[in-house]
Amino acid sequence: MRAEKRAKKQAEETVPSLMLARQVVECIRLLPVGYRTVLNLYAIEGYSHKEIADMLDIEESTSRSQYTRAKTMLESILVKKRILEKPGEAFTWTAALK
Repeated sequence: MRAEKRAKKQAEETVPSLMLARQVVECIRLLPVGYRTVLNLYAIEGYSHKEIADMLDIEESTSRSQYTRAKTMLESILVKKRILEKPGEAFTWTAALK
């Protein structure tokens, strides 16, 4: 009985998580290509800014600034689409993707 309740609860939690992940991915797709690329490589794939700089033939500082700008722009998009209620709201958007 407990296993059934646990499985049902996990299924109920999974659907909103999948919906949120899809919304976040759609918002990421709205970012400029350079920002989106650095965001994906750093936050999702786990590469360092040094590795990203080498891969993309850019300065490490460019990778850092594009990542920062991508996060800011993504937060703005998430607020506009009402996925976040306000800027700075505690939200780990990468958690929605895992």
